[in-house]
Amino acid sequence: MDKILFKEVQRNGIALFVLLLLPLLIFVYGIYQQIIMGMPFGDKPASDTSLICITLFYALFLIFIYSLKLTTVISSTGIAVSYSPFFKDRFYSFDALKSIEVERYSPYLKYLGHGYRKGFDGSTAYTVKGDHAFILILEDGSKLRIGTQQPHDAKMALARVNNE
Repeated sequence: MDKILFKEVQRNGIALFVLLLLPLLIFVYGIYQQIIMGMPFGDKPASDTSLICITLFYALFLIFIYSLKLTTVISSTGIAVSYSPFFKDRFYSFDALKSIEVERYSPYLKYLGHGYRKGFDGSTAYTVKGDHAFILILEDGSKLRIGTQQPHDAKMALARVNNE
């Protein structure tokens, strides 16, 4: 088994989840008012079925947002990344990379935000939050950005790989 030099697990912050939870609470209150209490919810109320479907869809959306998890592992032989629920365990061997570094960048300018993104330049990004990332240049010249909240520790791990 390869020696693990760096491991990071990132999730969306609780503040984002709480912010997105507020509309769900409004929908649940709407169901309570309209279906349980028998009073229309709003000036132009949706049907009971529509209100329930919208609430369920939004609840599923929240579960999806909450389930997003980016895991990055640097070992002595390469870098592994998992971005649940999109994919698991993609491994990039150091031998198959032209270069790898950690740098600061603007996810909103390059990719219009965070997530599993394709850039205007054809590069791919896997980010959750923040503005630091591993930049992998693959043998075919394509670029891959993997977000990190621990740029100092990531650089130290890469330096250890280079010294081995």
